Amino acid sequence: MRQPGLFALLREQNALERGPRAAIEAAQLRKFRALVSHAYDTTVHYRRVFDQAGVHPSEVRSLKDVGRLPVLTKEEVRYHIEEMVSSTADRGSLAQIYSGGSTGVPTMVYQPRSWEPFGSAKNVAFHRLLGLEYGDKTAYLWGLNRRNAPVELGRNRWWLWFLKNQMVLDAFDLTEERMARFAGMIRRFRPRLLIGYASALVLFSEFIRKRGLAIPGLRAVCSTAERLYDEQRRGVESAMAAPVFNLYGSTEIPWIACECGTRQGMHVFEDSRMIETLPFEGESAGGRLVVTDLENWACPLIRYELGDLGTLDAVPCPCGRTSLRIRNIYGRISDVFVFPGGKHVHGEYFTHVFYGYRDRFKQFQVHQLAPTRLRVRLVPAIEGSDADARTRWEHALTEEFRRATGPGVTAEFEYVTVIPPEPSGKFRFTKSDVGSSCVHGGRPESRDCK
Repeated sequence: MRQPGLFALLREQNALERGPRAAIEAAQLRKFRALVSHAYDTTVHYRRVFDQAGVHPSEVRSLKDVGRLPVLTKEEVRYHIEEMVSSTADRGSLAQIYSGGSTGVPTMVYQPRSWEPFGSAKNVAFHRLLGLEYGDKTAYLWGLNRRNAPVELGRNRWWLWFLKNQMVLDAFDLTEERMARFAGMIRRFRPRLLIGYASALVLFSEFIRKRGLAIPGLRAVCSTAERLYDEQRRGVESAMAAPVFNLYGSTEIPWIACECGTRQGMHVFEDSRMIETLPFEGESAGGRLVVTDLENWACPLIRYELGDLGTLDAVPCPCGRTSLRIRNIYGRISDVFVFPGGKHVHGEYFTHVFYGYRDRFKQFQVHQLAPTRLRVRLVPAIEGSDADARTRWEHALTEEFRRATGPGVTAEFEYVTVIPPEPSGKFRFTKSDVGSSCVHGGRPESRDCK
């Protein structure tokens, strides 16, 4: 399929990643200034907040001036997303994209459907960092909802296998039976790359190790969506007999950074992403990560705070690339829930359930207290919601939950005015007191983990 503009993107991408820092920064400043002017001229939101901050786009003359512009928070996106869409954008060509919500309130943004050349260019860069070629066979341990579940289970699976060199296992439903089935499929498929949620990779690797299986032909494993701890990384590498690489991005702004073969930090895709760190109490070496998407002019995300803490390194990498590297990420943990019978459900499942309740709740949190007990905390969007409405919500949510948890798991609902952040300052939509002990190396032989 022809993708106009793809080769120009590739040329720029290749030139910048090994070019002098001055050239990278000049290219970023040029793109940033153009994006900021466009946002000011064509969106209600950015004109208002820039005027309130007392700064005009013409005053952004150097990278030092970037800090004069206000930071964009998830809450602002949640409540002002329609005002952030450019008046020049074709609404019919935009896709609504929802975040997983592991670090805060679920967020919806708009992205152009015409991003195929950009996605292909990033895929090429991503595969090169891993020492692979774009188009190599790839297996995914990924979260599927009711809308895209046929990708795994229906006729589309064979289309993916043979035409796109891809196969998928639902990370929301990792039972022993399903992992055994997937292990057989993946051994026949023989992928060169396995991509998945960190916790899902840990669980599947442990399954492979216990069964004494091997994944022939695997050249690389890529972990994303969560923090992968060093001990977990070693366990996955041992079970899969392949190096593990970290990929960083978000649903709102994908393709932010990825490790290369040296695995000494994640290279930022600076041709399309501008990343900063802002001060955070208690963190002297790093700070809050703030990212600007330089490509999305339809719904600009300028100085968007992702909710993560990290450290940046501008020293050239031993691989020869001169792009900024993210040396460390703190957080982004979405717990695995462990239910009776050893069923594992990725915490992201519950965030997907709440996509359909975006207008009803300002915040939610699903907390597994025991294998058969969930506590669901809700902040209604409408104050004083009546008892009948709450009864309907609870019934509908319980039914949605049971599709993943199975019978025998109770959900206790609690209505509050605000859900406070964790001591780290970050919000967690999903957390499990059971899963954390099983997945993060606490008590692997506990009866709660079986």
